[in-house]
Order: sequence, then structure tokens, then C-alpha cells
Amino acid sequence: MIECAKILADGRLSSSVDVRDVLAGMLIVSFDRLSKYWEEPKEFDKLVTTELHIGTLIQELRRRGWQVIFSNRIKVGLFFKEFSPLCKAVYFRAKELAQPASASPPGMKAFVFPEHILLAITEQGGSDIVPKLLASGLHVDALRRDIEQGIH
Repeated sequence: MIECAKILADGRLSSSVDVRDVLAGMLIVSFDRLSKYWEEPKEFDKLVTTELHIGTLIQELRRRGWQVIFSNRIKVGLFFKEFSPLCKAVYFRAKELAQPASASPPGMKAFVFPEHILLAITEQGGSDIVPKLLASGLHVDALRRDIEQGIH
């Protein structure tokens, strides 16, 4: 998903990955997994493709077949993009959210899943994306509950 976000940032001719690239990557790669957190999953699609001004790129990728485009570019590792400051904060918070509970076996590694990143995005108070994300019908309580119970 992060590699997808890098490709989207490149498609926007941006020098860095922003939260909207990450959300668009979630839409493309993890929509089936994350759609349960919206009362109406099409609202997430609508948010990303219209409100975040990345819709033209998403539509072009859908038309041309994003799987083919992304799989070839990710394999060769052609994209290095810095994270924007907000994206860095989101990623570090997602890593915190992914830390195993204290009752976990020693040596258990933390894996950051799309759910961790999505919740971390909602916790970023200074972002103009957060109110739009919440207005799209995201069920943050259900997302938080699933994370607290453990994501697999």
C-alpha cells in the first residue's frame, strides 16, 4: 500500500508522499479489507476520488488496469519518495498502534496494517482530511475496537 502511495505521489508530480496518496493507496489496494468500516463504502471511494483531488489519476489507473501498472513498477523499485511531515506523523503513530500488547509473547514483531494507518490518520487533528474522512461515514469506534482486539 505504501509503494502504491509512492506511485500515486509520482503521478501527481509530487516530491513527497502525502496522506491523500496513502488514502488513495488504501482505496486501490485495501478497499475490500477496509470497506467494513464505512456504513456506505462508496463514500470512501467518493472522498478519495473527488474531495482529495486525486480522482483523475485514480480513474486513469482503473481504466488502464492498476494491477499491471503497479506490479511492474513495484517489482523494480523505481520509486523513492519522502513522506510529508503529516505522513511521517501518521506512519509513526501507526507503528505505535501496531505494537503488540504487553501480554504478547516475547519477540513478537509489530506489523503495520492498513487499519493502523487509517486510525492514525483520524487522530491527526491538524489535517483538513480528517473532517472529510469522518464525514464520509467512517466508523472510528469499530476500527479502534478491531485494532485493540488485534489485526491479523
